[in-house]
Amino acid sequence: MNIRVCVAMSAQSEQKLFSKLLPSSTDGIHVVARLRENKQLRAELASCMDAVDLVLYEPNADDGASLDLWCDSQTEAQLCCLCSGPEQALECLQAGAMFVLFDTSTAIDVDVAIRRCKRVLQSRSRQMIARSPEPAYTPEVIALPHMHGIEVRACESIVHVEGQGNYTYVVFAREPRLLLSRTIGDYEDVLGGAGFLRVHRSHIVNMKHVRRIVPGKTPRLVLSNGDVVSVSDRYKGILLRKLNVVKRK
Repeated sequence: MNIRVCVAMSAQSEQKLFSKLLPSSTDGIHVVARLRENKQLRAELASCMDAVDLVLYEPNADDGASLDLWCDSQTEAQLCCLCSGPEQALECLQAGAMFVLFDTSTAIDVDVAIRRCKRVLQSRSRQMIARSPEPAYTPEVIALPHMHGIEVRACESIVHVEGQGNYTYVVFAREPRLLLSRTIGDYEDVLGGAGFLRVHRSHIVNMKHVRRIVPGKTPRLVLSNGDVVSVSDRYKGILLRKLNVVKRK
């Protein structure tokens, strides 16, 4: 797993700390920002902390002025502090630091901190995936219950669906139409996400197969196979929006 790291400490402290990193803990670590001691350190850290996963911070670099960033913000960046003593370590922990290291910390101590950081990030990533809603399913095929079994067809091969009472004709571009014992309403929800639109109480059309609109008191659609379908007033406005009719400015 890759960890984006911001180092906010003196060059000497960074060198000492990184000299203790074990090869096993350096995998995936990428230092994307280095901030040194100066009067603008807090502002510089605030501007980059939301773009990193871990901040290695030395409070002595600005007398701890940057610690309140973790108290007041909702940043997801984890904080690891390189402290000079127990009192400073306590201040860092109270500010929200997850790890505290000292000059006397061993390579194993540093390795444990980095490994823990990786585990926290991995756990957070899994939680975000679990909370993410599944994308809306857009069907590419449709299963049509038939008297001899279930016919499976690509949705794009269907030109339109025509209701006839308790039965429905499914009309294809390059094969004979099917008569199925389903009402047209049974198809509306299934095909709605695949680019189909109901334009009449008896017709659902595949928008990819619409070739022409014939104006009139009752507009009609000419489809790719030559079939002509009426459009009722109820669906006319929706149809025009779906067809992206070019209007004059």
